[in-house]
Amino acid sequence: MIKKAESYFWFYYFWAFLNSWIMYQICVNSFGNIMGKEGYTNDLWNMGVPMCYMMVISHHVQFLMEMKSISYWLAFFSVLSLLTFMPLNVWMNDAIFRNSFYYGTQFSMIYREPILHLVVFITVFITVLPRFIWLTLQNVVWYPEFAKVKSS
Repeated sequence: MIKKAESYFWFYYFWAFLNSWIMYQICVNSFGNIMGKEGYTNDLWNMGVPMCYMMVISHHVQFLMEMKSISYWLAFFSVLSLLTFMPLNVWMNDAIFRNSFYYGTQFSMIYREPILHLVVFITVFITVLPRFIWLTLQNVVWYPEFAKVKSS
């Protein structure tokens, strides 16, 4: 039992480092240059926004993927949580905190870029794919008798 748990730990530990490197390379190569007509070159800020956005989205996707039964309340609060993350963050940065150091910086500009959503989709897919494959193998191939839903 301990050996199996240890092998799972080392696999996910290795996958976390590999996934972080892949995510960093995607963000550097897609957000590491000038963005917009104004010519902003704030590279680290550009790369941090999609990484943070991807972490939240992948957490929500994995949470919903692990659920066996999804209720209306769970779906409602998941959508509410997703909608309050980036849109609320952008609105607070651009409208409320006018005397902040980050007022009017990259948030609204990056959020309007289509490449942000493409990068987030690709990195979420890369992050969630191994767990999805594992759950599919476990529920369909290895232990299909435990995945059946009992009718009422």
